[in-house]
Amino acid sequence: MSYEFATAIMSVVQSLRTLGGGLLEHQLVCPGSRCSDNVQGTTSYRTIFGFVVLLTFVQITAAETSSSSAVHQDLLSGRPVAFQPGASRTARTIPAIWLLEAVRKGAELNVTNAFIRGPLRVRQRNYKIALPFENDVSLIGCDFEDQADFSYSIFKQTLVLTGSIFHGGASFEGASVQRKAILDRVEFDGGEANFRDAHFNNFLSMQGARFHVKTFFNGAQFDKGADFANGMFADQAIFENIQSGSDLVFQQAHFARLLRLTTSKIAGSLFIVAAEFVGPVQFPGVQIAQNAKFGGAVFKNLFNFTDGQVGSFIDLTGTQFESDSKPVNFERVRIGGRAILDHARFAGTTNFPSVRIGSDASFDGTTFQGPVWFEGAEFVGRAAFHATEFQRLAHFGRVEFHEESLFDGVVFTKEADFTASHFHGLANFNSLKSEKTQKTTFRAGVSFDQARFEEGARFEDCIFHKYVSFYQSSFTALYLSPNGRVDQQDQLPGIVDLQGCTYDRIQVDWRSLLQRPDGSPRPRKYDRQTYVQLAKFLRATGDEQTADEVYLEQRRLERKQLFHTSTVSWLADCFSLITTRYGVARGRLLEFSLVLLFLGMLIFSRPGAVSRNNGNGKDQEKNAAADSHASKLSHWDALAVSVHQFLPLDVPFGSQWTPGMNPIQLEVRLWSGKKRLLKITPCTCASVLRIGGWILVPIIVAIVTGLLSGQQRSIS
Repeated sequence: MSYEFATAIMSVVQSLRTLGGGLLEHQLVCPGSRCSDNVQGTTSYRTIFGFVVLLTFVQITAAETSSSSAVHQDLLSGRPVAFQPGASRTARTIPAIWLLEAVRKGAELNVTNAFIRGPLRVRQRNYKIALPFENDVSLIGCDFEDQADFSYSIFKQTLVLTGSIFHGGASFEGASVQRKAILDRVEFDGGEANFRDAHFNNFLSMQGARFHVKTFFNGAQFDKGADFANGMFADQAIFENIQSGSDLVFQQAHFARLLRLTTSKIAGSLFIVAAEFVGPVQFPGVQIAQNAKFGGAVFKNLFNFTDGQVGSFIDLTGTQFESDSKPVNFERVRIGGRAILDHARFAGTTNFPSVRIGSDASFDGTTFQGPVWFEGAEFVGRAAFHATEFQRLAHFGRVEFHEESLFDGVVFTKEADFTASHFHGLANFNSLKSEKTQKTTFRAGVSFDQARFEEGARFEDCIFHKYVSFYQSSFTALYLSPNGRVDQQDQLPGIVDLQGCTYDRIQVDWRSLLQRPDGSPRPRKYDRQTYVQLAKFLRATGDEQTADEVYLEQRRLERKQLFHTSTVSWLADCFSLITTRYGVARGRLLEFSLVLLFLGMLIFSRPGAVSRNNGNGKDQEKNAAADSHASKLSHWDALAVSVHQFLPLDVPFGSQWTPGMNPIQLEVRLWSGKKRLLKITPCTCASVLRIGGWILVPIIVAIVTGLLSGQQRSIS
């Protein structure tokens, strides 16, 4: 094609060399001549030179015309037209109208490295009618100077535009490509890239494509998927409401502005691995039949996946959400399989409300630098938060955990809220059995209000720095540190709210749970049920001593309240404390009784303490006065008198003696001599015994018969 043009150029060069040699020879023979011959010779040479130039121009024009004509004929006949990349722009330029002529003839288009001059309009203006492409279309490495409009075209065979550049934009709106479409490394640097409602019946490959303009794929269909790997989108990219019959790939692509994939349907998987998104990403309502892979992607702006659906698993391993001012939204997302968010980082607010994960969820090493919301989320499989870091509020309100939930080595820097969450499986907040593993730590408050733990909750080595609330929560089993300490520090240093908390089993050090180190109560507000339930459980397990300690702590707090509300009730409570220690020390009354009886025995055994009761009237008084100076009872008889005076019933035992009126001195012998202990009249001692007996004996009888045997301790 370019041979004739090259031959013409070589002819011109040879002619110029011949002419130049003749001129030089003439000047050497007659240098500086002013003769007329010299002038006439010079004029002749100029005439010859002009003739040669004219002849050369004619040759070049003829060569170009011949070459262009050959290219035109090749296009019309469907033969390949290929230019060398190093050839001049003029040599590689083809009028766009020639391509249309070839299409009208039904010829195959196979052009390489050409410059397409002029607008290429396949369809009729203002009509959705275009010329059909019956054969393959291959425009590789071509440079379209003006707009290329393939709108509503039908490509019945393969479409190849690899490496082509569209300076005036390109439109494939409503076009249909029935076989493969290969647009790898295609570039759009003017106008817009319009693929609205385009239909690719086979696979679309646009690997490495460069979109410097706005790109529109609204309503496009990719029956066998599309690949935009390593693509670059400098302006907004709209893929709204597209349909892909297989995988949609944006692997390692770069999006400088908005990407919109709203309400799109992907029958295969979505690959956004290692892609970079500088602008906002809008995926609301997108439906992915298989997997969604975002591993290693970087999002620097808004990310919205609201109401999205993923049929199998979603993989966000190592994904970076870098904006601290734009949220990440996974609201109401439905994931049929696993969710993998290992080592992902969320810089701003992250929303997972009402998300449903149909299998296991993994948050291994995930970092949430902003607030995170799992309100109403549902984890059907195992939820594993290993070494996860929550730097702001972590909200798990009303979350459903159907299987085991593991919070291993998790750090909650700010408040954590598990209000009304439902743990169907074991809730394990313990660290793995390794000394190097960080303990799960709540550095601020945590709330488990109204939460339900059907398989129990384990907090044995969990650290709570501030308040813990179990308000109206329920456990089948609650496990806290058995000694109240974790890593040489108190497990529960702050306030604990146990109002309405219920459990079937519990492991806890009751003092660390209910008392501060200074003895003040740890619960936020006194709740009798808290103490009654714990004491009841301990008693049911046979730990009577610890149960009594919990019960006494309960009564101590109630006594303090009575002191400020009712003096009479407080005195009655103090009496119960002194006499039976609220029923805990039931032998204390017997001890008091024995002490009184022993004291009476000592007094009544002194000389003159009693007199025989063997007369009436003046004889009895006379005998009593006489015996008061002479009678000295044995200890046994003195004990009998003491018992007779103590019992509220009149019994014969010790009834023959009457306590005297004269004072009796009690002394004790020590190594240094006798020491006086007490001086009292026997009748006064008898009065003390009688009053004490009327009080103590009925209570002892009631305890023995079970009427008062720790009734208050057993109230539930």
